Amino acid sequence: MNKKKSTEHQSPDPDWMEQWLRDFFLDPHTEYEDNAIFKIDIYETDDHWIVEAVLQDYASSEIKVKVENSKLMILHKNRTIPR
Repeated sequence: MNKKKSTEHQSPDPDWMEQWLRDFFLDPHTEYEDNAIFKIDIYETDDHWIVEAVLQDYASSEIKVKVENSKLMILHKNRTIPR
């Protein structure tokens, strides 16, 4: 029987993350997306990544954060948000 490899505690590749951050912050659409999608900050310590995301229209129980295939994913329950 094949066991599925757990990615729960898998860290993203630091080189890939560094390049993604460079691309993200040099992208001219970043400011627009900050206001259109949600604000996110990523901090690096010696042994952790800290992610702060503002999703003001959602309760914490509606948000799931996971790492899958070395990619950070922030998911929410699909529902209509009042505007």
